[in-house]
Amino acid sequence: MEGKPAGNPDLVDAARAGDQGALDTLFYRHRDGLFRFALTLTRDQLACEELVIDAFVRAQRLLAEGTEQAFRPILYRAALQLAEGRAADGPLAAVVLAADGR
Repeated sequence: MEGKPAGNPDLVDAARAGDQGALDTLFYRHRDGLFRFALTLTRDQLACEELVIDAFVRAQRLLAEGTEQAFRPILYRAALQLAEGRAADGPLAAVVLAADGR
């Protein structure tokens, strides 16, 4: 694998083993896309930034617990679940439900 960037599966395996550098790489690789997704859910930059960090923390915890799922779906699902939880009583609930197709 020399000279070639590590793919997500390699990084996920390294992150599961506690490699902080692998976690950092996953963060930088996915943060922009996750930010755009979270912004569609929150429509607020500050809330979006908080959601991105919290989703990464949740995804990191799931990796440590040994989930075998691919990283990106774990990350985006975490962001959606966090947004839904925060929006349960607020105006974001309609946005989340509309995005979910219900």
